Amino acid sequence: MAFCHPFLFKMAWLVIITFVIVGTAQATTIPFNEDLYNIQRHIYNFEFERVKSELKSSSSSPTPYQIYLTDLHDIVSILIHEDEKKFEELKGRKDDRIKQLEQMEGKFSEYDLLLYRSEIHYHWAIAKLLFNQEGSSILDFNKSYSLISKAYALDSSRPEAKKLYGTYLVIFDKVPENYHWLMDLLGYKGNLKLGCDLISSAAQSENNYFSTEAQLTLMVMSERLNLSLPQTTALKSEDWLKNDSELETLITSILLTETRRSELALQCIPTSKFVNDINHYQYLIGVNMIRKGLYKESIAAFNRFSLHNRTERSKKYVQLFVHYAYLLDQDETNAKLALDKIPEIGNTKSSRDNYAQNEYENYKRPSLKLLSARFSYDGGYYDQSLSTLLNQNFPILIESIEAYYRMARNYEALKQESIMEKNYLVCIKLTDKSQVDNFFFAAKSSLELGKYYLSKNKNVKAKEYFSKAIAYKNHSYESAIEREAKTCLKKMSNNSN
Repeated sequence: MAFCHPFLFKMAWLVIITFVIVGTAQATTIPFNEDLYNIQRHIYNFEFERVKSELKSSSSSPTPYQIYLTDLHDIVSILIHEDEKKFEELKGRKDDRIKQLEQMEGKFSEYDLLLYRSEIHYHWAIAKLLFNQEGSSILDFNKSYSLISKAYALDSSRPEAKKLYGTYLVIFDKVPENYHWLMDLLGYKGNLKLGCDLISSAAQSENNYFSTEAQLTLMVMSERLNLSLPQTTALKSEDWLKNDSELETLITSILLTETRRSELALQCIPTSKFVNDINHYQYLIGVNMIRKGLYKESIAAFNRFSLHNRTERSKKYVQLFVHYAYLLDQDETNAKLALDKIPEIGNTKSSRDNYAQNEYENYKRPSLKLLSARFSYDGGYYDQSLSTLLNQNFPILIESIEAYYRMARNYEALKQESIMEKNYLVCIKLTDKSQVDNFFFAAKSSLELGKYYLSKNKNVKAKEYFSKAIAYKNHSYESAIEREAKTCLKKMSNNSN
C-alpha cells in the first residue's frame, strides 16, 4: 500500500513556472527586476490577496509577463486546494489569455510570446489532468510542447525556455516502452541527459526568474524518477528547513512522504504557516501518523481533511484509511462504521477512490500484524516493521507468503541483501507449492530478485527471475510487473549484442 499523493503526481511539474519581463513597445527583454521578482515570491508563498492587489495596481496595459503572472496566480491557488469549483469557473480564461498573447505579435519578441503561451497551456494541462479531463489535457500538453520547442529553437542560449523544454525531454525519455509507438507517431523524442543539463543550466543562471523553480524540478525528478543528479541535494542532505517558500515546503513534505521518510515529513510539515489552511497537509499528517503507529492522531487528521475537502475526490480512499486506523487502534465499532461509509460518499473517478470501492466490495479483514508492518515500511520505519513480522505465526498461507515478501522488502531497504534474497525465495517457493489465488507477492519478489541478480552480473539468474515474474498471471499489478520485467530483459539482450 505504497502511498502516492495525487497533488504531487499532478502538481510536481508545476515547478516549471517561468518568468520573463518584457518591454512594452519593443521586441526586447527588460533586465532582471527585483521588485517584479517579489511578485513571484508572493505567489510561491501563497499570498494570493497580496498578489491580486499588486497586479491590480500595475500597468493597465498588460504585458505578456502580467498575463502570465495572472495565470500563474490562478493555477497555483487551484492546485494547492484541489478546488474543482474554482477550476470550472476559471478554465475558460486560458483561451482568453492565449488570444491576448497572440494579438501582441509584433509588439513583443516572438520568443517571449511562444514561451508564455507554452507555459499557460502547460498550467491548464496539469489542472485538467488533476480533474480527470484527460482528453483536453493531452491537447494542451501537445500545444505546450510544440510552442516551447519553437522558443528553444529560436534561441537556445536563453535560460527561460530551458526549464520547460528540458522537463519535456526528461518526461518523454521516461515514457514506458510500450508507449514508444505513440511517441514516434507524435514526433516526441526524449533525451534524459540533455533535459537534465538544460534544467540544471536554468537553475544555475544568475539574475533570472527560473533558478528556484528549476532546482525544484531537479529535486522532484531525482526523487520521483530515481535519477542520480548531483544538482539535487535538498532532500539528500535532509536540508528541508532551509526551504525558501511555502511551495517548496509543500513539495518537500510530499516528497518526504512519498519516499518513505515519514519522520522527516512530520518535522517538515509544521514549518508551514498554512498547515491548517491547506488541506493537503492534513492528508499528509494522517498518512504519516498511521505509518508511525499514532492511530488516534491519524484519524483526527483524516477527519479534518474530509471536513474541508472541496471536491468529491479522495473521499472513499481517505475513509478506507480511517477504517484501517480504527482497526489498528482496536476500535471495532468505529472501524465498521468507517468501512460502511465508503460506498455512500465520493465517486470512483480517480484510481485511488476506485481502489477503495473495490476493497469495500471485495472486503477481507486484513491481518493487523501485516497491516501494521505495511504502514511501518511505507513510512521508513523498517526496524519497527520487521519487529512486527519476525517470530510471528501466520496460520493462513497467503498471509505467510505476504510476511516473507514484506520482510524481504524491509531487508532490502536496510541493505541486508543476503537475508533479503532468502525471504524473496521463500515467498516464491511457498506460492509455487500452493493453490493461492494471489500471485502478486511472488511476481514482485521475482522482479526484485531479477534486478538484484542483474546488479551482481548474475545474468542467467536475472533472466530466469525476470521470466518468472512475467509468468505469474491474474494479479492486480500484472501489467506493470510484466512491463518492467520485459524492459529489463530487452536491455539485457541489447547489452549482450
